[in-house]
Amino acid sequence: MQPGRLAVVDSDALSALSAEQLQDALDAADPHAIVATAPPARVRLRSTLSDLDRPILTPDAGTDTDCPQRHVFGDVEVVLVPSLSALSALGDMADGDLDPATETYVLSDLLDLSVRPTELRTVRQGLSAYRDALATDNPSRDHSLPDSQTHLSTGLPAGYHGDWDGLTVRGTAPGGIDGARSGGATDGESAVASLALGPDGTVATTQYRRDSLGLRAIDGIGEQRARTLRDAGYATRDGLANAPIATIADLDGIARSTAPRLVERARAFDAGTVRRRTDESLPRPEPIFVDIETDGLSPSIVWLIGVLDREASPGERYRSFLVREPNEPGAALAAFCTWLESAAADRPIVAYNGDSFDVPVLTEQIERHCPEHGEFWAARRTFDPYTWAVREGNAVLPGRTNGLETVASALGFTGADAASAGADIGDDSAASVDATPLDGAEVARIYREWMADPIPENEPDWQTLEAYCEADVRALAFVYDAIDAADRTAGASPAERAGSESASETTQGRLGDF
Repeated sequence: MQPGRLAVVDSDALSALSAEQLQDALDAADPHAIVATAPPARVRLRSTLSDLDRPILTPDAGTDTDCPQRHVFGDVEVVLVPSLSALSALGDMADGDLDPATETYVLSDLLDLSVRPTELRTVRQGLSAYRDALATDNPSRDHSLPDSQTHLSTGLPAGYHGDWDGLTVRGTAPGGIDGARSGGATDGESAVASLALGPDGTVATTQYRRDSLGLRAIDGIGEQRARTLRDAGYATRDGLANAPIATIADLDGIARSTAPRLVERARAFDAGTVRRRTDESLPRPEPIFVDIETDGLSPSIVWLIGVLDREASPGERYRSFLVREPNEPGAALAAFCTWLESAAADRPIVAYNGDSFDVPVLTEQIERHCPEHGEFWAARRTFDPYTWAVREGNAVLPGRTNGLETVASALGFTGADAASAGADIGDDSAASVDATPLDGAEVARIYREWMADPIPENEPDWQTLEAYCEADVRALAFVYDAIDAADRTAGASPAERAGSESASETTQGRLGDF
């Protein structure tokens, strides 16, 4: 079963985006439908993109429409309720028109949060009227729809999830998760939100910021440079990738030393390839690839460690160290360290952005929960492809951001690749990732709910969560191989080559250096 995909835009974001940036966001999200948070956004969408071929849904509580509108996107149902009267009619639709076997998403702008800074709290807006509208004359349906309903609101920020008196409520609007929408008017704010709605009620959210769209996705191009390039006829990334460097260097505001780097980055993005700036080799021997799952960005537990060892026999190359019991926070860590010490003690450990997250988290958690492995763990060699490529400037990675999923996707990695590689372990567990949309935040939320109330009714689908982690580990190995195989960029300068000298320090670094 396939998720339904929505792209959500609002008027503030649209006023700040060029046509190229808007099209870039929709190309990246590839939605079944577009949600415009207000009528002005719908009008601007149509006027900006004349060849738009996706339906536009506009929840607008100011209308008097009393009919819910049912849509099927992928294998999920989305019901637009543009008014309280339409919401009242939803109960009749649920009698026979909605599939109880899959999640139905009820989309409106009827629920909101009001932030009250002086009281240090947020207040739910619209819940009373919403629940009254759901009430029917049938007592069995009073104040509630069946369990397979998720209520989406454009009045709440994408990524928001809450239980509102028995209703599962999620946000859709571009912006932060602090209870207020932020639109896309400034560089750091989200311009378009992309939601993948799963048949089982899981929702994966991606937010595209203005500075990751169109020309702005090229590192080193701010709004002024983007405007200069557009005025010169280079309004898209592929246009810049095919531009003569000398022509770009002659433009006002772009230094001659800067032009080659901008074109190089555009070419990496356009071609979906890694462009290396150094001949420095990556770690040897063959590394161990690692990714961890925690209960959030300030973790109290590492409950899943995914490990890929490509030198093992086919049936043992990928393994998961999983702790199902939240009251055993050291179980996965101890099992991982025991295996590592016996099977791969002298091989480097590779983790994407590991210098900032995976490695220090593992170090802290091992010291806390299984200190008997602390000395062994602190002596491990580690390598972070993100640090080596981006922070140290040894390579240009494709993708609108340098996140693992974005880079791997730009290089051509897909869920099908993960499923195919999963044959190493004798099953197709990785294939379930496509049918169940997940992201790191959703995975952490699922485990937090299990930690809070570990009863059978709340137990996660462990196979799906393990498959998600496995896909990330295999994406990491895919990116690592692409970096390792890439030819050094022909235009790299001696200064750029010299900038890679510190890479060897990263390759041979020890955890005790943190």
